[in-house]
Amino acid sequence: MIAKGGDIIRICRVIKIIILFLSLMILVQPINGYTEEEKESIRVGYFLFDGYNDIYGIDQKDGYGYEYLQKIAEFTNWKYEYVPGTWQEQLAMLEKGEIDILGAAQYTEERARIFDYPNFEIGMSATGIYVRQDNENFEYGEVEKLDGLIVGFMAGSDDNRVFENFCKARNINTKNIYFGSQQDIVTALNEGRIDAFVSDNLRNLKTEKLLMSFEPVKSYFITTKGNKHVLDKLNFALAEIKKENPDYDKELFAKYYGKIDTKMHVYTKEERAYIREHPILKVGYVVNDYPMEYFDKKDKKPKGIMIDIMDLISEYSGIKFEYVGYKGYIDLLEGLKKEEINIASQFPNNIALVEKYQASLTKPYMHIFQTLLSIDDRPLKMHATIAIPEDRIDLIYYIERLYPEVDIIRSRSYDDSVSRVESGEADFALQNLYMMEDIMRTRGQIKNFEKKILTDEKLLLCLAVNRENGTILPRILNKSIARISFADIDTIILGNTRIKQDSLQNFFLQYYYQVIAGVLFGVIAILIIIILAKNRKVIKLQRLAETDGLSDMYNRDGIKKEINKLLHSGISYHRVLFIIDIDHFKALNDTYGHPFGDEIIQLVSKCLKEQFEGRGIFGRLGGDEFVVFLNVIEKEEDIAKEAMRLNRAFRNIQNSKSCKLTCSIGIAKFPESGYNFDTLYKSADKALYYAKQQGRNTYSF
Repeated sequence: MIAKGGDIIRICRVIKIIILFLSLMILVQPINGYTEEEKESIRVGYFLFDGYNDIYGIDQKDGYGYEYLQKIAEFTNWKYEYVPGTWQEQLAMLEKGEIDILGAAQYTEERARIFDYPNFEIGMSATGIYVRQDNENFEYGEVEKLDGLIVGFMAGSDDNRVFENFCKARNINTKNIYFGSQQDIVTALNEGRIDAFVSDNLRNLKTEKLLMSFEPVKSYFITTKGNKHVLDKLNFALAEIKKENPDYDKELFAKYYGKIDTKMHVYTKEERAYIREHPILKVGYVVNDYPMEYFDKKDKKPKGIMIDIMDLISEYSGIKFEYVGYKGYIDLLEGLKKEEINIASQFPNNIALVEKYQASLTKPYMHIFQTLLSIDDRPLKMHATIAIPEDRIDLIYYIERLYPEVDIIRSRSYDDSVSRVESGEADFALQNLYMMEDIMRTRGQIKNFEKKILTDEKLLLCLAVNRENGTILPRILNKSIARISFADIDTIILGNTRIKQDSLQNFFLQYYYQVIAGVLFGVIAILIIIILAKNRKVIKLQRLAETDGLSDMYNRDGIKKEINKLLHSGISYHRVLFIIDIDHFKALNDTYGHPFGDEIIQLVSKCLKEQFEGRGIFGRLGGDEFVVFLNVIEKEEDIAKEAMRLNRAFRNIQNSKSCKLTCSIGIAKFPESGYNFDTLYKSADKALYYAKQQGRNTYSF
């Protein structure tokens, strides 16, 4: 079809209108989805505690607890009214309902009878006892010196009980003095009125050092007993935070406490003696495992992510490291077993390898995703072939455990693995995420590689020492690793994997065709869509764009459009939104393969149509998540009957593997739970979460 002059003018006018409309939408749309008038005011107890609840300047708040509350507000329509006071005062206020939320509370059965706890913690805290930094009478771990101390406590703190139970079990007697705030305790310590004080580690050390710490426990935001409205929203927000970033608590802890003074991770007398007696230790590394660790021939020294991490450990512990290079990974592990080296740089948290090479492991210092490279976007299914270097038995164990149904081809090297994919001998080559970026850059012009990041499980990396060396060295290494923050690891990874372009010209030369093709495709696509809008065929194209091909139902865009159209029709019927998840679908998919997963999706689609044909709208949002929107239904008992009937129908679905299917259902009612698709979906999704918490194969409002 050739556009005439008049068509082109009209096209240009339409494009201008669209651009103007989108610009206005961006300008007037609230960033967080709520105006200040719509936000709900929540009263929060704000007790001052270094690093957790801080105030700088003129009421400028900061800290671990404060930032966590801001994150929660992203998933609710809350704005906060901060109520000052001591911890003890605010506990009393919370019990009376004078505030809504109070943070940093440990769980006790007695407290659970007075307050409500959410389903998720906001982190871990450990009780510790602290003395002045300049007090040389105490060394870390000297339990016997606790007897007879004058110890300061913050009244009502959970840490008091932990310390008192510890002392009681060991027949240690202390003189206890109670204070109203943390600042009063620190002042008393500096003035010599107390010898030590008890607190948890959700605080920054300034003029103190840690004498001893105790087992960490979960820390929570708590609410007034029976305040279901606040508790439900708090549960929803915390669940969303965990789903969005499971490591959020750890990252926040690293931000506020990761750079605490070295006294936070002090060494015992025995550990300090070991450091004095072993000022230099030998660390084994693989010379060709770029970018994790390798020997730089130009600078004639080892480099890489691992080497930079070891430099940090050296800085924190005071131990110097001498590096010993090995050609292969098995050679490195054998060197550790034969005690040629003191430390192996990369050791997976794998019990089989630990026993085989008689190793003792530190805590993990980083995690790394593994990536499959292929020449097209093929699925990982039963009997797919994965090329892995025969030397990397850690990765072979990793794949055998996670994907026992695939076939492993043992290659000579990482480069050989990629060559086998290019030749068609293997479906995939296994690379770590950072090596994959280098492969894609250097060989991407030969083959258009596709990458598939394996998110089923992260490969946890530890340091390993020969267990014949005892337990002191792992303890020292662990204390240094504890000081390495997520930000430190990210900086090290970026410094070793950043793609450097020689010049702007090289960048355009490398990506010239992709950039030009992308621009042309975008322009042509816009022109075609606008021109075809004059043709009746655009209706069919629009229908296809809003349909899920596998289930022949509306996709997310289609179902959202149709539901909002009904809700905005002005007819005030009572309606119901069901969100339906197939229970344990991922396990079925992994066990029997993606073709069987597709079969289940199609059978479930057929079941939903049979159950609700003519009474509502169906859609598949993606994966195993479906939506049913029933047009007219009012009584809650009728809704429950529909949900139970659907549960029964799922159990009767016949499939090729004779697997019993069940589903979990989240239910939201219109208009009680929302006035559009997005608000109804959020309410139903929260209900779906509760249904799963109750053991699945059920429903929840």
